[in-house]
Amino acid sequence: MLVDQRLSQVKEIKETDNWEEVNALVKTGWILICIYPTYQNMMYSLGRIQS
Repeated sequence: MLVDQRLSQVKEIKETDNWEEVNALVKTGWILICIYPTYQNMMYSLGRIQS
């Protein structure tokens, strides 16, 4: 599966609760791995693919 191949190439993981930061990271090649709720808002986990 394509998802499995991309996840195996993740070199770095970053978490943020800022949607604008998520958009900026995705535009620079990061992939969204997971979204989960916290007591205040949503938390986003992103991964940077190896080059």
